[in-house]
Amino acid sequence: MAQFLGDIAFALWTALFVGGLIAWHVGSKEAAGLIKTAATIMIVMSIGGGACTSYFWFQYQRAGEFDTAYPSMMRATDDTSMRQLMRMRTEGEMPMEQMRSDGMQGRPMTRSPAEESLTPEQQELLKDPNKHPM
Repeated sequence: MAQFLGDIAFALWTALFVGGLIAWHVGSKEAAGLIKTAATIMIVMSIGGGACTSYFWFQYQRAGEFDTAYPSMMRATDDTSMRQLMRMRTEGEMPMEQMRSDGMQGRPMTRSPAEESLTPEQQELLKDPNKHPM
């Protein structure tokens, strides 16, 4: 999923670059300095944005963020994420409990993908964080 966001961002930067080239052509043909200035800004911004998008796309790929559909913070399989979930639960900040809207009318929320990937021991810790061995 995150991979497609990077692809979409790069496609938008490419579209801006093409728009800048078209504006440059029109500005040269009409001898309009303001259009050429705007085209120059569009081209420079698109090259910079495309380079930045490409750099971070490869960084996320190298980190393994594109291996699954969910970002690493949603998977909550490492110990740090588990501690964060437990802290949020004890402080009353658990997202699934806070994101209820009036349209839910008190019905229970379904489990998030992060909660689905937890081991039974981790699920038990979420129910009663005082049992944690720390």
